[in-house]
Amino acid sequence: IPLLKKVFLTLFALAGIASCNGGDDGGGDSTATFPSTPANLTSTNAPSFASTVGLAARMAATMRVGPSLNVTVTPGTFTDTGCVGVGGGGPATITVTPSTGNVTGTATYSSFDRCYGVRLGGTASITGTLNGPQVEVMNFSFSPLSFTVGTQTYQMSGTGTLDWGSGAGGAATYVITLTATVSGAASFRLENFRVDSEIVAGREELFISGRVLMSDGFVDVSPTASRVHLPIPSTGLENGSVQMTGATTIATVVFNGAAAPSISIVPR
Repeated sequence: IPLLKKVFLTLFALAGIASCNGGDDGGGDSTATFPSTPANLTSTNAPSFASTVGLAARMAATMRVGPSLNVTVTPGTFTDTGCVGVGGGGPATITVTPSTGNVTGTATYSSFDRCYGVRLGGTASITGTLNGPQVEVMNFSFSPLSFTVGTQTYQMSGTGTLDWGSGAGGAATYVITLTATVSGAASFRLENFRVDSEIVAGREELFISGRVLMSDGFVDVSPTASRVHLPIPSTGLENGSVQMTGATTIATVVFNGAAAPSISIVPR
């Protein structure tokens, strides 16, 4: 194919990818290391990178708590019930000292679900700022958290920061940033992986950015002008795009819900 000619491809919905929007490069463990050089982003490996971006965004959206927590009878203990009505899903329990202001404590997820096709379990150490039951800032440290997507399980170890705010018309907004390593059903690393979300009726609208490292090297992810939609409920991102920049090429990824995304690749 001539160097200056665009390459357009539509990804086939491979069973393991389409079911979770997650890449699988053969698995790995939390001690895995990844090349510190940009990936040679091609039609062969772009699908795995794109699927990993989608999976990581859904993981980030699932682990956020707030903005308003449920108060319990125990001072300093709050809950987030997540996606109400999902069979078998449990709460996130946030236990902090003191019960408001600058706090320290834990967030424990019990098969926690936000209706994004992801179940979350495990405990993270947290620090941050609460205004009563309102979450302002929360910093996470975890080793590991367990994410279950269909029949696949992933372990994530690292750190994260959650910052709640408000957008136009008073819409709730949050930014969650992860630096973490994922192992299990897939092996990859996230560096300053940022999901910037505005929550509107029936969905979240996301800008996604940061670095994703896999066995081929890394790509830098940047948002386009079109926010990616994460409907409630859903099992995949849709109606928006991101760009992935590799060593010599740039891939534009258009998400298509539970189906595989579409990708176009051009020279840098």
